Amino acid sequence: MRFIFISSIFDSSNYKDGVSYPHGHFADNQTRIQINIHKLDLTTTNSQSEAESEQSTIKAAWQNFNRQTKLEYGRILHATVLSHGGSRYFYDQELEKKNMSILTDILERERRVKRSILEFSPRSGAEFKGSVSYVELTYLAVDLIKTCTRR
Repeated sequence: MRFIFISSIFDSSNYKDGVSYPHGHFADNQTRIQINIHKLDLTTTNSQSEAESEQSTIKAAWQNFNRQTKLEYGRILHATVLSHGGSRYFYDQELEKKNMSILTDILERERRVKRSILEFSPRSGAEFKGSVSYVELTYLAVDLIKTCTRR
């Protein structure tokens, strides 16, 4: 199960020939998230009187962010969407269905994945913060996949 999970992350990446050291996909992924993270901040776009449509707008913001923030050798676990009504967490549905949180903990202990969290503050100046949590394959995992599958 662990090998299948890291292999699926590897296969979804555009980096088939590896990446440059020392930062490689870690720096690329962080940059991609930082570029798109503003899509999770609805505090400046919604007015408080639009409460009825807010739930669909919040979900659409998560889906838009998740679709446009494709990580290399990585996967977004969850993110916070900030709105006037507060914050709402969204989780990767596929991982949640398969109860992969335990698996990612095991892989992190084995140093096959690195879990990261990027926090952000709303542009409106509100006191609460949002975050994006994601995992990335370590170079050890990338080498393991390449060796075991002869890619």
